[in-house]
Amino acid sequence: MELFLKILQIIGYVILAFVCLSVMVVLHELGHFIAGRKLGFKVNEFAVGMGPKILSRKLKSGLVLSWRLIPIGGFCAFEGEDEENPSPGAFNNQKPWKRLIVLAAGVVTNFLSAMIVLSLFFTFSGQTLPYIAPSDDFAEAEGVVYEADEANPENSIITVVTRIEGKPIQMLEPADITRLLNGKDKVTMTVIVRRANAKKGETKEIELVRHPIPVLVPQLDGEGKPVLDENGKPLFEQEKDENGDPKFEDKFGILIGYTRQTFGFFESTARAVRFSFFTAGKILSGLGSLFTGANVAETAGGPVTMIKGLTDIVATGAENTIYVICLFSVNLAIFNALPLPALDGGRMVFTIIEWIRKKPLKRSVEAMIHFVGIVLLFGMAILFDILHFFG
Repeated sequence: MELFLKILQIIGYVILAFVCLSVMVVLHELGHFIAGRKLGFKVNEFAVGMGPKILSRKLKSGLVLSWRLIPIGGFCAFEGEDEENPSPGAFNNQKPWKRLIVLAAGVVTNFLSAMIVLSLFFTFSGQTLPYIAPSDDFAEAEGVVYEADEANPENSIITVVTRIEGKPIQMLEPADITRLLNGKDKVTMTVIVRRANAKKGETKEIELVRHPIPVLVPQLDGEGKPVLDENGKPLFEQEKDENGDPKFEDKFGILIGYTRQTFGFFESTARAVRFSFFTAGKILSGLGSLFTGANVAETAGGPVTMIKGLTDIVATGAENTIYVICLFSVNLAIFNALPLPALDGGRMVFTIIEWIRKKPLKRSVEAMIHFVGIVLLFGMAILFDILHFFG
């Protein structure tokens, strides 16, 4: 019975992951749809999901609204999008600047929706940021305020870092924090000193300075086993160099942990905008690694990888799910903006060429290029999934 419930739970997480992915794609297509309708394009169908129709309704304007069987994404079908069509409302009969707006609308919608949700998320739930505390090696780190309350952890006073060297903390990777600290003897930080359970605190500037700190190693007995104190914890001693002198290492003397910090709406909005663009930069950097062949199995993945990642996140709770959906939405925006056939960016390139030449390429040729492009993209997605799971 327990195994059956576990299987049902996993299935539920997978379904929720599909729904999350579908929401992002539908928002993208909704951007195309709204821009197209406002600019006079004829839309034949707006669908949620893929595959056979389950429900559909045809409006007086001729637009078909449909709900399809497979809950992955959706589409917005414009009249005459990949063909010659005499209809004045056909996609390819519209002025190039109008088509560029419609093509860009999906990308913009994904990006804006991510920023809006993130700003609300940071306002009401908070952004996870690093906090610093003096390490056991150096308990007097200048400017670091920390009071641990083991009986009531929520009453502990912590120092939350919001900026390092004037740069806002955006991503939560320890490597990024370490990179900002490395190679510097002094580091200026903007911090918020508050109780762990409080939303607000005192903002102040502090300066951390590297100090020589003893390098400690576990004490070993005659058999090479760690020596323990009366509480069963290992004892440490200062390591010595080849000359028998005590070893020291220059450190800031701090420990880094992570906590959630809420902000006012305007500060949260500013952070959401910076976070989205910072994320876009990370994504573009990851895409760049594909061309160099570096860490392809780690940085790339197809739909299976995406669904697996979303499923894992959904299982951790609603807050992380909302957070990661925003990241995936930015990812979807960046990917669709790439100047590759079949993607919005590729179609924009053809539209710009037509605008410059004052005449389009042969529609059948363009359609074939986009078809080959989508086949190659699907093939690459499958390849990346294989590399990710078996590489």
